[in-house]
Amino acid sequence: MAHRSLAGAEKKALKSGSLIVFIDEAAFYLVPGVVKTYAPRGERPILKSAHGYDHLSVMSGITRSGKFYTLVENRGLRSTDSVLFLKHLHRQTSDKLVVIWDSCAIHRKEVTTLMAEGGAKLYSS
Repeated sequence: MAHRSLAGAEKKALKSGSLIVFIDEAAFYLVPGVVKTYAPRGERPILKSAHGYDHLSVMSGITRSGKFYTLVENRGLRSTDSVLFLKHLHRQTSDKLVVIWDSCAIHRKEVTTLMAEGGAKLYSS
């Protein structure tokens, strides 16, 4: 089913001259990843590290031709960041966009408002 909708989006984008962008987001926590360590024979290894909740949040978009766009924040991403990223993409590409992303909550409220306020003419076909 996903293949049909992607094929339909591609046909629609080609027909209207729009650019398809696949977008997703991820968080990278700055926690040490310790799997194995060494200690003198008979002694238990003790590792000391500072644990925190510092992380980087990244929203990225990639086109079918391999162009890559990113937004990096040192806090959790919000719905307003999705709008910021769409505007950034539009400035960088100057194309109408067909955006393919998941149904994460940060893609909804402000993006829906942006589309309703005329953004649909700029960012989609």
